[in-house]
Amino acid sequence: MNINYIHTHQTLLLVALGVAFIFFSSSPAYSDQKSDINRDLRNGKVVVLIINGMEDQESEQYADWSYYLNSFAASVGDKYSFHKLNTKSLLDLIEGANAYKKAYSMIFMKQKNGAYFYNGPILEPQVYEYIQLAYSEKIIPKHLNSFAPEKVVIQFKQCADLGK
Repeated sequence: MNINYIHTHQTLLLVALGVAFIFFSSSPAYSDQKSDINRDLRNGKVVVLIINGMEDQESEQYADWSYYLNSFAASVGDKYSFHKLNTKSLLDLIEGANAYKKAYSMIFMKQKNGAYFYNGPILEPQVYEYIQLAYSEKIIPKHLNSFAPEKVVIQFKQCADLGK
């Protein structure tokens, strides 16, 4: 058997397997992510979309951001669900998503309680305190108003009932 024949067929097989892996691993994951978000909203959870949260993991900013996020996640338990989105997933999921794609930005939402957007990394724990109070429908002290994320309306693509 010719060595070039074997090498060519091995290369074609690897390329075919690579294409199949990309297709099968990305499509169901995206579909599952939409389903998970929909399920969590319908179950009354506060859904937190973390946008491009893996950039520059060596920076001090990333360390601070992830510390505050992890502390917040631990404090809220299973009343909140967290979903990481890259730019492509965000653009595929949300109408007008370009406004939300800055690295480390976060969208918080709960069925019938609206949505909030924080543009960029959250480096003050008071932002999370504001969110917790807002979604628990408790009185928010005036000193936290300066930490309030922007109130937004989120509209999903391809799944008209998502979050309703």
